[in-house]
Amino acid sequence: MNGYKCFWNGKELDIYADSMYDAQVIATDEFQKGAGRKKVKGYDITVMLCEVKGEQYYHSTGSI
Repeated sequence: MNGYKCFWNGKELDIYADSMYDAQVIATDEFQKGAGRKKVKGYDITVMLCEVKGEQYYHSTGSI
């Protein structure tokens, strides 16, 4: 399982899942619990990969 950080409406959540899609589905359910009547849509959630097989994953802009 990989580690993902999910963001929605100023909130963030750490999730472990097999794919980005699975992380998005889990995050949608978790964010919906605290959203009340507001509908949380999967396409409004930003999912970032943070950990691959226990090793931290670094995002870069290309050249340094």
